[in-house]
Amino acid sequence: FFERCASHLAQGGWIGVNLHSNAGLRGRLLRALGTTMEATDGLGDVWVAPNPLFPGSLVLWAAAPGTGAPRLRGDVPESLLTPAFTLERLIVRFDPESAKSHVLTDDLSDVDQLTDEELTSR
Repeated sequence: FFERCASHLAQGGWIGVNLHSNAGLRGRLLRALGTTMEATDGLGDVWVAPNPLFPGSLVLWAAAPGTGAPRLRGDVPESLLTPAFTLERLIVRFDPESAKSHVLTDDLSDVDQLTDEELTSR
């Protein structure tokens, strides 16, 4: 899936994956998705940004190799100041070495089980 997404990226384009994690950066779903994105041909570093308006809501970001961290270009409308602050100040690089998870595949994925765990844990 992510290889297909990467093959469709326009120059300067990004892939964003929204997910909910009661465990934050320690969540198994986030670690599995981040590890999978990091292992994908055509994608570079993976970045994680929280949504300060919705606790537990995170976005994983990835682009072509060598792109660096997501950055805003130009003026930001007032309605997007909170997401802009998140991208500029709260984003962190996903570290696959410390995440120690597995790569999800299209034909063998436990994403439903990981999602259920996230939604039922407190």
